[in-house]
Amino acid sequence: MRTNHEHTTRLPLRNQVPPAVNKTLPIPSFAQPLAAQQLMSIEIVCLRLQINRRTLYRWLDAYQDFPRPVRIGRVIRFREREVMEWIDGREQQ
Repeated sequence: MRTNHEHTTRLPLRNQVPPAVNKTLPIPSFAQPLAAQQLMSIEIVCLRLQINRRTLYRWLDAYQDFPRPVRIGRVIRFREREVMEWIDGREQQ
């Protein structure tokens, strides 16, 4: 019977990415599966932008470059990466 665990090989976990993959170009958010993206609710988006829900809907109509929401069943979510990129783009203008 073997009691010493020093010689056992450790298998990588399923969700670990090999180091070579991390050096590739980032995948655009629309090409990533939704499970791999951070999604934000309408309330969180409004808190980040310091606006109310009505203003958020106005901006969706007014700004063509504003990130489009993702509908999952009856739930509406925004991709965090796209919202943050939109905010950064506005700061640079």
